Amino acid sequence: MNSLIPRPILLFVVLPVAAAWIFGASLWPLLAAYAAWVAIMLWGARQAGRGTRAKKGDPASVAFLLFLFFGLPVGLASVVAERWTTIAAAYAIWFGLLGLWMLQGLTSRRMSGGEAFGWPFLAGMFLTMAAVPVLTLILRLAQLA
Repeated sequence: MNSLIPRPILLFVVLPVAAAWIFGASLWPLLAAYAAWVAIMLWGARQAGRGTRAKKGDPASVAFLLFLFFGLPVGLASVVAERWTTIAAAYAIWFGLLGLWMLQGLTSRRMSGGEAFGWPFLAGMFLTMAAVPVLTLILRLAQLA
């Protein structure tokens, strides 16, 4: 059965706006994160349209990776956080868990050093968007930070 609202719009627009409305948070950080996402996507698309191959130090791709780790998760977590220290604590917990995963991979005999850093990096790139807002919500509801 087809939904009236596509899943990405439901996850990244409707759900955060509803959470901001429930928690009484400002939507400005979320709006800034969405605007930055659009700007980075347009920047990367314009560079790709030039016909040049992507280089290793392509600034648009580096900016997009940094945005995936630090831009969009902060915007999404800001709708449930009371203070910025709560978001910082959620990042500390998340990066601590990724660091433990890297440490476990480095001490393993079956995994190379590249795999020990690569798998947590790839998982962090995709899961940070969900992990930081969820950890922020847990910290706020538990009133720990």
